[in-house]
Amino acid sequence: MPYQSRNVAACALSSDTIYVFGGRISVKDKKQLSNVILLYLIAANLWIELPVKLPQKVALLTPVKINSSQIALFGGLSYNGDLEPENEDESSHVQPTCNVLVFDSRLPAVTFARDQLIKPFVSLVSPFYNARDNVVLLVNEQSPSLANGLDVKKALPELLCYSLTGLFNQTS
Repeated sequence: MPYQSRNVAACALSSDTIYVFGGRISVKDKKQLSNVILLYLIAANLWIELPVKLPQKVALLTPVKINSSQIALFGGLSYNGDLEPENEDESSHVQPTCNVLVFDSRLPAVTFARDQLIKPFVSLVSPFYNARDNVVLLVNEQSPSLANGLDVKKALPELLCYSLTGLFNQTS
């Protein structure tokens, strides 16, 4: 990757293309969230920074390939009120989001989906896309039972179900 980054979201749209979204990057010895979208062309071993950006700087998005040209991006961590911290530790300035973004590689463009998540969402667990019912199942690692200091071994993460009906072009 052209940047030293972590906590990115990556999703393949074909056997030769991978899109990478946001993450944490190092800038002048300071870690910052990113709104950059990169395209990796596997056969050419080439990284391309797209001119389109995410609408906010965000890390730990959960990507789901919906069809051959569209990716849904769920939740993630973003700056409180979109304010970027000046000199303080960034971790005290980030919070989970309820965002659902739609990336369309044909344009390329990123838009907010009509329906957002009902609660903030962050997860390192891969989502499950049920094409028959057109829903995405997400494991919410920000669920209250995990965040309130309960015994993590006994607490179960919350499962969120998000309907994609009407949000994406399903023709491909």
